[in-house]
Amino acid sequence: MDSFIATILPTSLSLTLQSIFAIPFWIYLSHILTWISLGAIFFVFKKRAGEFLDVILEKSSVGSTDVGRDQMIGIGSAVGIFSVLLLMDLNIVFALLCGAATFFITPMWIRKRRFEKYQKAFDASLVESLATVSSSLRAGLTLKDALVVAVQNCPAIFAGEVSRVLKDYRFGQSIDAALDGVRKRVQTQNTNIAFGALIIGTQLGGRIPEVLQRIVNTIREVDRVEGRLKALTAQGKAQGALLCAMPIIVTAGLYMMDREKIEYMMVSPVGKLLIGIAVFLEVVGILATLKVMKLDV
Repeated sequence: MDSFIATILPTSLSLTLQSIFAIPFWIYLSHILTWISLGAIFFVFKKRAGEFLDVILEKSSVGSTDVGRDQMIGIGSAVGIFSVLLLMDLNIVFALLCGAATFFITPMWIRKRRFEKYQKAFDASLVESLATVSSSLRAGLTLKDALVVAVQNCPAIFAGEVSRVLKDYRFGQSIDAALDGVRKRVQTQNTNIAFGALIIGTQLGGRIPEVLQRIVNTIREVDRVEGRLKALTAQGKAQGALLCAMPIIVTAGLYMMDREKIEYMMVSPVGKLLIGIAVFLEVVGILATLKVMKLDV
């Protein structure tokens, strides 16, 4: 196994490096860098992991409620992490701690992901729904009657929130407080603007249909610009993904060509340290690429 270092470095230098990196400090440092790198990789690809999680949630039928399903997915993730860490010959206590952390973190992440998906779906329904409310108000209906029409004709996600507004209104809340409840529950910029305009319109009066139509036009323009930006940055993201995948592809090719040396690199302290540094620099490159390609509207 020591022949790997000896083949690429002079004998005296290779012996010196082997003696230095045999110190426990470097062994622990290599482990720390490796786990930091793995955590950074997860952070970088959390969006893709979230999309994969959405597929699991859509196809999963385990548990009669969302809570039960989330707990089952958390248990499966914890068992998977625990098993992988044991296969990597790590300490069983460390594997148990990571498994327990995964069990508690996964349901919270699922709930956050579900809420973000709900926000996006609600924002996607705003244009059509606000146009319906605006048309009803133009026809001479009151705001309450316009909301009733929206419940009957708008997408289900918007109709559900408006139904709750009408229910709160019937139970004694003011229409302003009921509309403000939607802003607090959904918590998106477009929702704050749209329902804020409705609240101001009910308090101060004014031409609510014209205001809603302007909001609809603004949202449409923002969506158009965002789509244009995504199209312009798609090529750069694809090139960055290709470049970032090259080290993994090269390592897989070298493993097929010379399996013994790659295996030794993965188990020796020197190899682990070099892998940790390489992966960490790879993650820094990915983050820099994503930062350059990220454009806010």
